[in-house]
Amino acid sequence: MQMSLLQRIALFARHRYRTVFAAFAVLLALSVVLISRLSFNTDMLSLLPREDPAVRTYVETLQDFGSSTFLLVAIRIPEDAVVDPYETLADRLAERLGRLPDLKSVQHRVGDPRELLETFYPKALLFLDEAGRKSLEERLSDEGIRRRVSEVRRQIATPQGLAAKELLRIDPLGLADVFLSRLQSSRGSLRVDWTSGYYLSGDHRLLLILAEPVHPPQDIAFAEQLAGKIDHIVAEETGKWEEIAGPGMKVPEVVLGGPHLTALGDAKLIRHDMVWNLGTVIPSVLLFFWFTFRRPGTLVYAMFPLLTGLLLTFGFAELAVGSLSSATSGVAALLVGLGIDFVIVSYGRYIEERQQGANLEDALLAMMGSNGRAVLVGAVTTTVTFWAFTFTKFTGLREMGLLTGTGILFCVGSVFLLLPAMLAWSEDHHRGRQKQPTLFLHSFGSERLMRLALHHPRPTLLLGMVITLISLALVVDIEFDESMKTMRPKGNRGIEVAEEVGRKFGSGFDSMSVILTGVACSRPVGSEVILLSCSSRTSSS
Repeated sequence: MQMSLLQRIALFARHRYRTVFAAFAVLLALSVVLISRLSFNTDMLSLLPREDPAVRTYVETLQDFGSSTFLLVAIRIPEDAVVDPYETLADRLAERLGRLPDLKSVQHRVGDPRELLETFYPKALLFLDEAGRKSLEERLSDEGIRRRVSEVRRQIATPQGLAAKELLRIDPLGLADVFLSRLQSSRGSLRVDWTSGYYLSGDHRLLLILAEPVHPPQDIAFAEQLAGKIDHIVAEETGKWEEIAGPGMKVPEVVLGGPHLTALGDAKLIRHDMVWNLGTVIPSVLLFFWFTFRRPGTLVYAMFPLLTGLLLTFGFAELAVGSLSSATSGVAALLVGLGIDFVIVSYGRYIEERQQGANLEDALLAMMGSNGRAVLVGAVTTTVTFWAFTFTKFTGLREMGLLTGTGILFCVGSVFLLLPAMLAWSEDHHRGRQKQPTLFLHSFGSERLMRLALHHPRPTLLLGMVITLISLALVVDIEFDESMKTMRPKGNRGIEVAEEVGRKFGSGFDSMSVILTGVACSRPVGSEVILLSCSSRTSSS
């Protein structure tokens, strides 16, 4: 009988299993050396297609102008608390943050209210829209003036009336509330209590400090270091709270938010998911494998080829891509989930043959015969599916497809060589001890289910058709959500703080940049033409 290539490989591994073990030991040693040189790429921009004009322009703008995003430092003020100590804390935090070389600017004040009024009042009417003009008309009506007089009397009678007296003298009718109700700035429209001179929300529950980092949020290592420095400064200053506010007042809660904290939270989640996936997938697979075959030794048959395939894959990753990104962090879990199928199918066929009385070599030949060809076809088709991602322009998907597809080949190759070698070693080991191995295969009721389907084909087909039709009817109602916010997990403190600031101040901090690129200009001078370089880039948000 003519044997196939896979069957010859099985016989070679059976008679030369020490050679197979030695060869894989060398390959694993080389892989470990390569893995030690493997780095982690935390720059999210590296996952995007650099050929795309929008991405390329954005990256070039970041290189030329740096980041234009803000890190938010928010001080939460308890209900019915006096604001003054919290403003002092904001001053101290802003002063220390301003000395950090990692920050380009730190802003926490809108300026002296009197200076704002004196500068803004002469031309204030020019900035009003229709709603603002109507509001001004109501303020200047007889009823509006009477309400304002009543409000001024109430304010003067309060303990804070002494501090507000100067502002009431400058603006007795309260027209500044109309003119400055939405303070326009480079950060967008912020509804602040301008009379305080701080970025203080209208309900006096949140004080805001805006810090502009020197690097973009995609630089995860920088964001992690910056967050650590700011947390240290906040801890030191809040530790002096009794010195600022006196005894008895609760230490304020200072929280950080914005794109840098969002990106940092995403990066931590990626690392957590990678560890969690490996920490849960591998034990779950081993537990299922042990329950199916009921032999502790079978765990070695399942795990050793898979671990070998994983190590070879990550060694190949160092040669092919040089670093692991967030998109490639899940490759290990994918390979464990896909590679275990090769082991289960192959080892299951081996058990069936041995239970029917076949010896070791005949069982290996059956395992690597038609069964081995089916496993190989499944591995190749899965590999081709993942390799199809290598044609995309998205770097992250391309790397994920390349590593997963190639890793599947490493896993199936490890199974075809190591599994017969380990089975041969186990057989010789038991034979030396004059003991037969216990073989067991749990079918989980699949045999009874298949017999039932064979005996009742028409009801089975009808049931399958009904399920298919129901599924097709449900597919029609599927909606597509293109919002990136729905893809983000709950609990990201950067997003939660930014949303809180948006609710309190009536504005978010997302922006769209417009890049203006000039072209070469020319003008005649006498009989000559002088070329003037006008290529410059201006960014506005």
